[in-house]
Amino acid sequence: MRKLSIIISTVFLAFIALIIFINIKTSDTIISKQFNEDTIIKSATVTKYAPSEDGNRFDAKIAEGSTEDVELIKEMVENFSGLWLRREANPTDRWLGEYSISVQVSNEKSPGVLKTDSLYINFDDSNRIIISSENSGHYYVLNSHDYYEKMENIIGNLELE
Repeated sequence: MRKLSIIISTVFLAFIALIIFINIKTSDTIISKQFNEDTIIKSATVTKYAPSEDGNRFDAKIAEGSTEDVELIKEMVENFSGLWLRREANPTDRWLGEYSISVQVSNEKSPGVLKTDSLYINFDDSNRIIISSENSGHYYVLNSHDYYEKMENIIGNLELE
């Protein structure tokens, strides 16, 4: 009887771990669907939002800036590389993050046919991030990463108005 309860407990824990693991993705997997070595980079726009009255969200746009510098745009997107992300099950609030990056890209969908689209990344100094791509969603960052500090340095070089 004791062996049976151990087996059942082990199977149950393995099932729970599997459910958790299924909801985990890497940022590279999500971003690479729209942003890879064959992507034609057009431009990027960075928007900064002010905190809302309740302090839980960032709502009002306070500054914005754009660039067509391909190397700078690559650096911005690559800062989000290597993140382990767990999808938020039911994102109920309108959280946008402190910053939003919109990258205009074109990818070849069939020979001679380009599709222009946008990759959106919203973030702040919390462990939440939104990546809007073909597999978009709200995520929690599971591993520690210094993307926020790096992005603030990069954004500091842009002239946000």
